Amino acid sequence: MKYFKRAPMAVVGIGGVFPRARDTHEFWANIVSGTSAVRSLPKDRWDRSFLTVDGNQGVVYTDRGAFIDEGLAVESTNFGITPVAAENMEPDQLLSLAVADMTLSDARQRCKIPQSNRIAVILGKGGYIAPGQIRSANELRESRQLACLISQIFPSMSSTSVSELTQLFADQVGGIDSDMAVGMISNMAASRIANRLDLRGPAYLVDGACASSLVALDHAMSELALGRVDMVLVGGVHHCHDVTLWRLFSQLGALSRSGNVRPFSANADGTLLGEGTGMVAVKRLEDAQQDGDNIYAAITGVGISSDGRGSSLVSPSHSAQECAIRDAWKEARVDVNSAGALGYIEGHGTATPTGDKAELAALRNVLGDDLHLGAVYLGAAKALVGHTMAAAGIVGLIKTVLAVSDATIPIMPFDGEPSQLLEGSRLELPTTSLPWKAANSVRRAGLSAFGFGGVNAHAVVEEVPCSKVLHRMNAVIAVQRVARAPYRFAARTVRELDELLSQPASVLESISPRDLSDEWPVRACLSSVDSKVRELARNALKSQSPVVQTTDMVVCRASLLEPDTGRTAIVFPGLEGRQHADIEDLVSVAARDALSTVFEESCSDDVLGKARRAFCLARMLSSTYRRAGFVNLDVLGVSIGELSAAVETERLSEQDVANALSLCDPGALGIREEMPYAAIAASREHVERLLSDDEVWITHENSPSQTLVCGTVSDLRRFLNRLRQHDIVGYILNISSGFHTPILKPAADYIKALVEQHGHLGTDVPLWSATTGSRIFANDTSAHLVRLLVEEVRLRSVVEAMWADGVRAFVQLGEGTVPSMIDETLRGRSHIAMSALVPERSAIAQLRWVAGGMWAAGLRMASGARDSNEMSSIVHVTSPNHPTGTVRRPLNLGNPLIVMDDERVQAMRNEIGVGVQVTSGVETKSSIGINNSTDIDVSSVDFSAHPIARSRRIRFDLNSVPFVRDHQFFRQAPGWPIEEDSYPVLPATTTLAFMEREVNDLVSKYGKFVCSVESLTLSKWILCAPGTDINIEVRNHKDKFQVLFDEFASAIFQVSDSWPSLGNRSKGADLGYVWRPSMTARQRYESHRLFHGPSFQTLVGFDRCWPSGARGYLKWNGIPGSLLDAVGQLLGCWVQEFYRTRLRIMPVKIDRIEYFGPSPDAGTLVTCLVNVRSVSDDLIEANMELEIGQQTWCRITGWHSRRFFDSEDIQLASWWPDRVPLAMAHPDGWWSYSLEGEDLTTREFILNNQLGSYERTMYAKQTPMARRGWMLSRIAAKDAVRAEMWQNQSLRCYPAEISLIRSEVTGRPIASWTLDGKPIPVNVSLAHSGCVGVAIASTEPCGIDVEKVQSRNPGLWRLALSPAERSVLQKFDARCASEWDFAMTVAWCAKEAVSKMVGTGLQGNPRKFTVISMDWERERQQGQIYIDCCGTPTRVLFTSETWGTQAETYVVAWVRDPRGENDDR
Repeated sequence: MKYFKRAPMAVVGIGGVFPRARDTHEFWANIVSGTSAVRSLPKDRWDRSFLTVDGNQGVVYTDRGAFIDEGLAVESTNFGITPVAAENMEPDQLLSLAVADMTLSDARQRCKIPQSNRIAVILGKGGYIAPGQIRSANELRESRQLACLISQIFPSMSSTSVSELTQLFADQVGGIDSDMAVGMISNMAASRIANRLDLRGPAYLVDGACASSLVALDHAMSELALGRVDMVLVGGVHHCHDVTLWRLFSQLGALSRSGNVRPFSANADGTLLGEGTGMVAVKRLEDAQQDGDNIYAAITGVGISSDGRGSSLVSPSHSAQECAIRDAWKEARVDVNSAGALGYIEGHGTATPTGDKAELAALRNVLGDDLHLGAVYLGAAKALVGHTMAAAGIVGLIKTVLAVSDATIPIMPFDGEPSQLLEGSRLELPTTSLPWKAANSVRRAGLSAFGFGGVNAHAVVEEVPCSKVLHRMNAVIAVQRVARAPYRFAARTVRELDELLSQPASVLESISPRDLSDEWPVRACLSSVDSKVRELARNALKSQSPVVQTTDMVVCRASLLEPDTGRTAIVFPGLEGRQHADIEDLVSVAARDALSTVFEESCSDDVLGKARRAFCLARMLSSTYRRAGFVNLDVLGVSIGELSAAVETERLSEQDVANALSLCDPGALGIREEMPYAAIAASREHVERLLSDDEVWITHENSPSQTLVCGTVSDLRRFLNRLRQHDIVGYILNISSGFHTPILKPAADYIKALVEQHGHLGTDVPLWSATTGSRIFANDTSAHLVRLLVEEVRLRSVVEAMWADGVRAFVQLGEGTVPSMIDETLRGRSHIAMSALVPERSAIAQLRWVAGGMWAAGLRMASGARDSNEMSSIVHVTSPNHPTGTVRRPLNLGNPLIVMDDERVQAMRNEIGVGVQVTSGVETKSSIGINNSTDIDVSSVDFSAHPIARSRRIRFDLNSVPFVRDHQFFRQAPGWPIEEDSYPVLPATTTLAFMEREVNDLVSKYGKFVCSVESLTLSKWILCAPGTDINIEVRNHKDKFQVLFDEFASAIFQVSDSWPSLGNRSKGADLGYVWRPSMTARQRYESHRLFHGPSFQTLVGFDRCWPSGARGYLKWNGIPGSLLDAVGQLLGCWVQEFYRTRLRIMPVKIDRIEYFGPSPDAGTLVTCLVNVRSVSDDLIEANMELEIGQQTWCRITGWHSRRFFDSEDIQLASWWPDRVPLAMAHPDGWWSYSLEGEDLTTREFILNNQLGSYERTMYAKQTPMARRGWMLSRIAAKDAVRAEMWQNQSLRCYPAEISLIRSEVTGRPIASWTLDGKPIPVNVSLAHSGCVGVAIASTEPCGIDVEKVQSRNPGLWRLALSPAERSVLQKFDARCASEWDFAMTVAWCAKEAVSKMVGTGLQGNPRKFTVISMDWERERQQGQIYIDCCGTPTRVLFTSETWGTQAETYVVAWVRDPRGENDDR
């Protein structure tokens, strides 16, 4: 038998992504330094309910492991993979592709690359279930299993609802498309690399469990020896962290309970799971040497063995491992027992007692214990990156190759003492990284990998002495840890851009900036293309504002920055108390090198330290923004920022600034008392009039509504008290320096000498000074720098001057609120102001956003500038072979539990009769959640263990609480008798008042009362029409009382016999700019923007508003809860000032309410300050302080209000339902209403606002799948009827006043008055399809139909249309180049419309109505079709419309008159 001889391989390229390492450079740095990547599992991998912790009995006892960075993303477009396809691929396939490209790119720098048909791909990959496979299984199998179980447990649930639930579950998981389906074939990891990189050699996977990578290496050596290929990409992939794998290791007891991996240590207690992808490029060593390649190291032998019959499949056999080791060294032709033959062993090192024992026994048997042969160092990468399973071998190989190449023995971290099994052996654990000096001039190492089931592998790696070793590339080709660049869109007109933004997200994602013309003036820059952001952008286009800017979009209806009409300025701000931006990626940029060494010393936390830090930050930002193309712009300096501006325009050097700042030390100038600033919500003129002889100076004229003053603390407090008497708000800021006051005159004299000695004329860049309020010209001296220390900042004046001179855009290079001051100053005038640093984005991510926003405004970057969409190269060096793309797909490596939204869950619960409500994702139960208050430790009280202090049943209806008639959600006609149509709801604060009353009734006889409230949860509205019966239960433990209102509400009350002390007063926040609201509280009541009636109109004043809060005045009228209800109303007013949608808010939770005195008497004026903590699409959180006189009476912490979805159309229809329709009118008299993607709460809100009680009953009888269409068509029909009545009878009415019923005689819909049932003399026809309902109303007979255009069974058309009709439509199709399905849909809709008009319907015989002819005006998107109806030609009009988030095409056909017209047939 003939055997082929295998030859050594040369490693000529490496690449990898491992825990805490985005490339092999970072990996090796971590290895040499002993930096561990072990941490807790990222939250998105699996749900923490599986973890045994804090009493929870889970299936996994630790979540410690080593994981790749959560922010890693793959630029799929580099490999010709569309973003949509990448989104559904298995993440390990994308990562493998990126690492393969990284490895080949490294190899290209080092060696001659063979032809593509001579390159193979062989990867080791375990058969573990991957994230995409789990999602697929959930979508297909688990959803069916869920339906089966629910049908068994809840037989009352209809099959339709079960199907709907199944679909909802599947939708959340995500569907299976072709990319995901292909991804479930495990070999695709290798095949996709070959496909995308055009490698035509063999491409396959091998599975040898934890030894897979070295098994793949063995295959690579064989492929090269057989001559089938000349290069192999060989490696391993593992990114499975499904909880099933963790449970397996927990069941085996193999995971470390201490949370550390310490192989070969005396206290090793198990491994920890890791992940990673690594590859090496290998060639035949002989070929590599002949080609002159630069070689990392050679692989001279690989041995493979199996355990055979052993005691267990999971118990390793040291004798079998020994066989693999000996075979590898035999193939390498090296006597491992000769002196100096071996210097290092990279062990498998599982750190389990059984695994380490077997491995050490095998090594000792092979190496012997003759200490004269020299020590052999032993290490294991698992100590730092965990057990990477199938990738464990490649991790060890790359570590070993780099150790040989860099001549370094890497450190082996371990706790305590080495394992006793090492005693007396040649093996030694290196306690630090050491230089590797080979005894025989050749460095040689071995590495092992042993897999479950008894797969054993060992490889020999040795130095290639004659090879030159290049420094490895510190590059990441397709893997980046950066945020996605903003989306840019442009068009010639507003209408074109609006149509573009209405396209599906997949279409918008495919648009490249290269597709956009620089000449298109209407532009938008969006943070994402999801429906919410696009809706905001389209609404902005409809506004009259030339620029609309939010954190997620910049929309410009026309260019602001044309060369002759608008300029851009960079702004260097002064110091502010807030410094919260993320600048980590900025500091790592080479821009920091542009800063000289004069500021390299650490900056202290005093005011000078902050000034030095601000200057350094400004210089780094300036350098970075210049690289991105922000050059030749105007420059504005504000306060201490004028020093940065002087350096920017070359009037001072960095050394000059360092000297100047050193002269401004308040301590050195003899200033011993603090000199803080105070922000005043008033203009400079107003503040100046109120100044007296106090030692308070005006220091900043920031905007028309904000002025800053400076003085001692006592002087400032006196001045603020005087301002309060004049109804002016002011707060002391958390910054103190004395800048811009006469006390710094000594420093100004020093700086004057400095400027006169060193000042330069500078460049001709336009420089503006906030000290002078004007421009500083090139031939001016720098004297204004002397004045900045002692004179006030005139920001408002200089911004006005710059705008008058043509500056329209401002970019702040630093932190602070200068952009908001600019916005306030230029309100109503075309401009845009943005900041380079914001809390919500990193500095480089914000650079992209600023560049996108300025592009939208019309800024053209300097030629040769770096594209800000490609600024990832600022963070990472990239390969020249693949330029960085603009689309980066984050890796979705997790599979958290599926959680459906609250409204859908509640709808299902209602159907099966389960009463527990869900609000904001938190299920309300009778037990109390953990409360972190230091005053009241609610978590320590188990109220269920204490007796019930009171239990009773009470009914809330309009007889018991008649004032609730003034708390009705929906407006109805005056005197409307059906009170449930108005939806009267007990206010949340009134519920709280009744709960509080229950406790006070119990404790008042003991001289006690409620002094605070904790954990108020409001889970369900209490409807008072027709009424709600509630079981009230009160339990107590000492002075704590729990009150339960059934499933509706719960709270904890603290009682005492004295009021608590006020404690620390709430610290005033920086207001930013403050203005008077656009509407008073009274105007909001009168315009119904606040729906409250007289009993709850307790917000009597709303006079101040700022970006994070508002001030208002409340007056209690004695009605329970009406005072605190006004607090929520004030928060609602703030929302209405700042947002255009989601204006309806309702409280769902309050964390804590503290009372510092008894309730005020009726008629007492209470001042309320609202401090908004956070705002999202769904929730708003705020704190409130209520004051009576100058004393705080009540403090509310953690007021959470739910924001309900609405649009401007929904708002207007709810505010003025008698005059504003919800549906859309079309020019030819028909109406439509479309709704898609709404949550159930939104649908219920629209339903209750538009339909009366009878119609809501009919709605409930529809199947769940039919309800939306039924509602949409009736909304359109009711608005069509109301419009007809307005036009013909000048009669306005509310939607509930009209009912649509079906005639028992004809079956046609009839409009009637709800109260008396009398018919309205209007003919009605309605229809619905997909996401739209349509209707038409007329005094003449009429009919309408709508259908979505889609492919249908040809048999249907043969049934519906005669051969003659199909011939007519085919001519239409040929003449108008319209698709056949569109023509068929038009014919069907026309027949339906005519049949509805005559009142018969199609009656199953569509050929009864015959198509005679059809005409189509394509440009107008409308046409006409003639239908033979009982011998009479009838003209039917039709049009094409687009509706829905997917922009689907619909046909609407309508007819009014049964008589035909022959003039244009």
